[in-house]
Amino acid sequence: CTVTISGTAPTGGTTVSLSSNNVLVTVPSSVTVAAGQTFATFTATAGTTAAIVNATLTARLNGSTATTGLSVSPPQLQVVSLSCTPGTVTGRGSASCTVTISGTAPTAGTAVALSSNNAAVTVPSSVMIAAGQISATFSASVAAMNNGQPAIITAGINSTSQIFTLELSIANSVTAVTCAPNQVSPGGTISCLISLSKPATKAMDITLASSSPTITLPNTVPCDQGQSRI
Repeated sequence: CTVTISGTAPTGGTTVSLSSNNVLVTVPSSVTVAAGQTFATFTATAGTTAAIVNATLTARLNGSTATTGLSVSPPQLQVVSLSCTPGTVTGRGSASCTVTISGTAPTAGTAVALSSNNAAVTVPSSVMIAAGQISATFSASVAAMNNGQPAIITAGINSTSQIFTLELSIANSVTAVTCAPNQVSPGGTISCLISLSKPATKAMDITLASSSPTITLPNTVPCDQGQSRI
């Protein structure tokens, strides 16, 4: 801030008294205009506020006064973090994501824009952080048919943004069942081979079924981690 007097200050300078009518805005008690000068500068320090605050600054000298107004606005909210659980989704599924902002949302709440760069992963266009809260959750939905490429989810507000990379894994599936011989006499048995689309990431049971009541099968067959043919 700058205070100006009506003439040049004498030898020893001129002291101008300062004050603020709002405790959120502080000023020094006075400022000295140096000898031969007509003005001096000082700093008004504003505190943090959740709403717009107005202050009047007053300068006094020899019974004269001058005032100026100062408006203090709350800092713009920023997105500080974005996370999703689980971080990897296999096949069709969803992840629960949390977006966090730098301060509490105002009375009307705060809308955070959302996007995904992968068509296989859909997120709402925005999520509302309720008044007084600093975070909100939303779901990222993954289609059954995905290309296995990760999705970058973005949350943004007031020109700030955070991203989270959601890993996608194509679900394993049975690609073929072959049996030999392909004909069997009553009471006979045959051996069958099941082929998977990729090695199993963990041990699992594969469910079996027959369309003919004359052919009996076990209900399941075990598949160990790493196997792609059983």
